[in-house]
Amino acid sequence: MARYDISNIDLAKELDMRPASISHLRNSKTIPSIGGDRLTKLCSALSKLAGKKIHFAELYEEETITA
Repeated sequence: MARYDISNIDLAKELDMRPASISHLRNSKTIPSIGGDRLTKLCSALSKLAGKKIHFAELYEEETITA
């Protein structure tokens, strides 16, 4: 989210969540299980705020993706 300059507050408003919940999601050592409707809503909110289509694979930092 940082690469798109999206704040916790803005994303929380889009998702009707508390900013602290977004902060927890961003700062977790492990990636929480997110799927289905929740993942779709997250990607849609990020896309709207970033002004470009964001896919779920872009939610992970590059250094965490391994082949």
